[in-house]
Amino acid sequence: MFHSDFDKKPISGKTLKWILANKSTIIAAPAGSSNGLEERTWQTVVQMACAYITKKQVGRKFWFYMLSHAASMINQVPGRLGLKLATPFELVHNQKPDSTTWFKPFSIGYFNHNTDGSTTRSNTEDQSLDGIAVGHDDRSNTIVFYNPIVRSYYRPPAFKLDEGHLPATNFPSYIKYDGGLTWSLQKLY
Repeated sequence: MFHSDFDKKPISGKTLKWILANKSTIIAAPAGSSNGLEERTWQTVVQMACAYITKKQVGRKFWFYMLSHAASMINQVPGRLGLKLATPFELVHNQKPDSTTWFKPFSIGYFNHNTDGSTTRSNTEDQSLDGIAVGHDDRSNTIVFYNPIVRSYYRPPAFKLDEGHLPATNFPSYIKYDGGLTWSLQKLY
C-alpha cells in the first residue's frame, strides 16, 4: 500500500502501472488536507542524505544512493501501531530488521576480484579490487560496490569494509566533492 498526497504527478504513468500490476493500492490524502507527516518524513530523509554526502564528500552524483539508504534506515525506526512498537520494515516483511546488515554508506570496501574483463589475472597480480559501498543488493545478502575507475558495480559474496577512509582518498581523480546540496521541500538544486 502506498500513501500519497492528492497530487497524481509523482505516482502516474509507468509507476502507477507497476503499482497496480503488483496488486498494491494507493491511498491519497483528500484535497485540502494536511500531509505534514509525509512531508516531515521526506524532509528527514533528505537531511540524512545531505549529511551522508557532506560527511563522505562524494558529491551529487551519489544522491540517489543516499536517498535510498536514508529511506531504508527510516523504515527501520520503530513507531507505535496500536499498543505495539513496530517498524515499517517489520510490517512489510513480517520480521524484525537485522541491524547486523547496517553499514556506513560510502565506506571503502575491498573484495576478491581475479579478472580484468574476460582476462584472468596471474598469481603474481593483485587479486583484489576496491570500491565504494553504495547500497544493499536486492538480489542477495551483500553490499553493492561501485568502482569509479572502471565504472562498474560489484556484488561480492565476501568483503572487508574500511569505514574510516573517504572515497576521494582511494579515488582522487574520480571523486569530486562539489560542496554538497541545497534543497527545499519544493525543489532540489
